[in-house]
Amino acid sequence: MTAESCNLPESEVEANEEKMQSPLLNDLLSFYNNPEEDTTLLDKLYHTETEMIRNVATKGNCIIIGRSADYILKDFNNCVNIFIFASDAYKIANIMKRENLSRLAAQKHMQTINKRRFIHYKYYTGKIFGLSKNYHLCLDISKLGFDNTLAIIQDYLALNDQSKIKLSA
Repeated sequence: MTAESCNLPESEVEANEEKMQSPLLNDLLSFYNNPEEDTTLLDKLYHTETEMIRNVATKGNCIIIGRSADYILKDFNNCVNIFIFASDAYKIANIMKRENLSRLAAQKHMQTINKRRFIHYKYYTGKIFGLSKNYHLCLDISKLGFDNTLAIIQDYLALNDQSKIKLSA
């Protein structure tokens, strides 16, 4: 959907999402950009996704994974923000299996992804990624497992009026 809205190939959107290497560099690129194009590609992607997320959330119940949805939907009173995290060992094991990588390559991949997420989140929200006060519920999937994590989320939502809740994870 983002690629379509930005009139870009899907591969270019995937290659650039949450890929900000340096906020300073992004600001410099914005400053020296063509005056007719006042934002960088990363900014365009973020703003397009922001509008899409808000649009989906206004239409009814939804689940949004990542994308700084906790910040984007901060003004929605009927939104539950859930942060699912895991130990490095758990993440590395999953990356090794999913990407068929060695332990060292998986660890480096995880560190790169984490760094990009922290930079992207901080740049666009001004907040610290993964900080518990930004969420209503934080769950360690490496301790709980998938099924228990899902059950806890379902129980948590059952305590709220589900018909009035938008879920961002």
